Amino acid sequence: MRRAVTAVVAASVMMMVGVAPAVAQSPENAECRGFLTGTFQNVTVPKGEFCFLFSSEVRGNAKSLEDATFFSVNNDIRGNLEADKSRRVFFQGNTTLGGMEAGNGTVGGNVHVKDLRGDPASSFNIGVCNLDVGGDLIVENANDARVEIGSRLANCAQGNDVEGNLQVFKNRLSANQVGRFFDDLSVFNNDVGGEIQVFENVSPTANNPQNVESNRVPEGNMQVFKNMGPGDKRVVNNTIGQNLQCKENDEPFVGRPNTVGGNAEDQCRQP
Repeated sequence: MRRAVTAVVAASVMMMVGVAPAVAQSPENAECRGFLTGTFQNVTVPKGEFCFLFSSEVRGNAKSLEDATFFSVNNDIRGNLEADKSRRVFFQGNTTLGGMEAGNGTVGGNVHVKDLRGDPASSFNIGVCNLDVGGDLIVENANDARVEIGSRLANCAQGNDVEGNLQVFKNRLSANQVGRFFDDLSVFNNDVGGEIQVFENVSPTANNPQNVESNRVPEGNMQVFKNMGPGDKRVVNNTIGQNLQCKENDEPFVGRPNTVGGNAEDQCRQP
């Protein structure tokens, strides 16, 4: 399904820079530095660079490399959308930013963010919102980060439509984040055709809450295992067609209410 939303985010940055974005004239491979729009075969964000890719068609893959910052907004990406050892990523679709028209916000393949090394001076490090994803959405092994896969914040509240699985695992949250809002790890308001798995994420302090809320998994399971640290952990208001399994999560932990078609087990068992 496609849901329109008007979001207010730091993407008015286009106007702050005061330079016109590059526009592609024909499909080709592109390296993105600064602002970029057009039609491309593949897009790469080189090591250490900043890229704001918007209202574009990418017929292959889009990927950011080590220490890069990558904003992908209102793009139609037929392959995969990836970030490997990047510094900061924000992937968003079907939104109006700085006067732009809402775009498709589709990814035909997988969305995969791995080994991100966050910047504590940023208010977030990983944001993935309002995308239609044809494959899996995976965020793994981030360090010193805030992770928002849908959020209670207005600019990310639409969540994502994921045909495959949604997996968020082995991410270590930042003990030094500034501009703190609601949740340092958020899996919020996503529609998932496969399963949701959230496991082995670490809250280093009590100020690093983890929240899995208001997601819909009509045909699969939800598994929340071995999330650690003194931060609050909540698994609430989710709708699961099969089983909900919550095991070996550190306290404090709240595992209900949820709507479960099969069994709600262990820390998420219903009264």
